[in-house]
Amino acid sequence: KGYLIMPTILDLKFALKEVTAYFGLFILIIGIIGGILNVIIFTTLKTFRETTCAFYLTFASIVGMGQLFTALFVRILSDGFSIDPRPMLWFCKTYFFASNWCLSVWLTSMCLATIDQVLSMSKYRHLSNLRLAQRFTLIACIFWFIHSLFTLIYWDTSSGTCTVFNPLYSI
Repeated sequence: KGYLIMPTILDLKFALKEVTAYFGLFILIIGIIGGILNVIIFTTLKTFRETTCAFYLTFASIVGMGQLFTALFVRILSDGFSIDPRPMLWFCKTYFFASNWCLSVWLTSMCLATIDQVLSMSKYRHLSNLRLAQRFTLIACIFWFIHSLFTLIYWDTSSGTCTVFNPLYSI
């Protein structure tokens, strides 16, 4: 009569490691290719080159590729190949700074693109112009840069792992 074979914790860890390594690499490659294609399409086609929404989406694509490369690549290295560079202090701080900044700017760019589309279809369409889009993007970059600076200050590797060492910041 059949026995149910229960996978051990080690089997599950090995499976997770393999999935992270190979599926993560696949997602990383497809994401970078998709981001590059977005940038090419939004910058070369005249239809898109002149619209503010395309400006936001182009910028979001560039920052999204940065987010993929910083966050996913490190996850693939650490979980898929057991190479974790995060215990190095400079890498720990840079990694969390870049991940935080890229994700925040990407989300803001997507929100600004959505708001721009609403404005372009309303009586406030004069607020949907490239000059304002560039200014809003610059303001968002500066704001999230300042916000992300705290990761450079409060992340530390003194315990052997990359963690927050200030109790106020970790709340």
